[in-house]
Amino acid sequence: MPTSNKVWYLNSLRNRYTNALKTRKKLNTHTTDEYNRLIRLATNALGVAGLQQTPTKIGEPEIDYLQNELYCDLAPTTNRRQISIIGQYLHYYGNDIVQRMMIPWPNSTRPNAKWLTDEEGVMMLDAARTPMQKMVIHLELRLLMRRCEVIRLTRQDVQFGLLHVLGKGRMGGKWRTLAWAPETQEVIQEYSDWREELIAKALDKSPDQEIPDQIAVYAQYGWKLGAYQETAIDTIVKEVAIQAGIDPEDVSNHVLRRTGTRIHHHTKKVPMPELMAALGHVSEGQTMQYAGLNVDDLSEMQFAVTDYLAELRRKMAGQSYNERPICRPQLIAR
Repeated sequence: MPTSNKVWYLNSLRNRYTNALKTRKKLNTHTTDEYNRLIRLATNALGVAGLQQTPTKIGEPEIDYLQNELYCDLAPTTNRRQISIIGQYLHYYGNDIVQRMMIPWPNSTRPNAKWLTDEEGVMMLDAARTPMQKMVIHLELRLLMRRCEVIRLTRQDVQFGLLHVLGKGRMGGKWRTLAWAPETQEVIQEYSDWREELIAKALDKSPDQEIPDQIAVYAQYGWKLGAYQETAIDTIVKEVAIQAGIDPEDVSNHVLRRTGTRIHHHTKKVPMPELMAALGHVSEGQTMQYAGLNVDDLSEMQFAVTDYLAELRRKMAGQSYNERPICRPQLIAR
């Protein structure tokens, strides 16, 4: 459907609903105008994110996006209210996805932490102890990857100097390429060695089992191999927060990504187009990609951020930060 026709169609659906609220529920104009505005903003945001906009087609990915991305900085009660408004709109057109999702809302009305301080970001990076912890925090905080992107990362997506990342969007998601930070190869090498040892031990006990293609794996009972899911990644992030002396309730995957974004911005050396490309954002970021943004630009950005993190460590520890020697890693073999 052409863009102009689609806009007209979505506007007509929204106006039909709000007119029904006036005539059937006798809501005043101020209230219906606010409903109209919130639904329009949500619909536009879904379109920008490459998700479904038509009320009959909206599903869990769209509601998750609204709750965890568009409304993430709102207090839980406000987030719940706006999701409820969207749910009533969808229900009018026969879509009960919000009710079926049975979203668990917290009792606290404290707003979600928007981001950590830059110093707390350094503390999270340095508090990660195990190879798995180091990889998860590095990918989300340092390379700005979403939780779902970390889970989706496979062996084929990891190349020397590059990460091919499958992000959000229709038809299974949109791909983008990230350049490694200077410290990425050490993180991946350590995790690769640990992963290979984990797989070898599991295969010794159960040689016929299938090895997950995802790089984030675990061995249940010490031998049953499986790929990490969202809840397990959340647990890792909370564990590192505790190790860093930060309230785990203030830390989430989204908070790490936002904190990393602020750190990149605070370097004052990272152009906004490169930053938006690294985040996988749409609209203006996509325009910059079409303009010829390449991996070399992203690589220069990563070195600038590493320098900035080093400055923070010097201030925090009162001593020079010694860079570790770089060695070419042996990438994940299986």
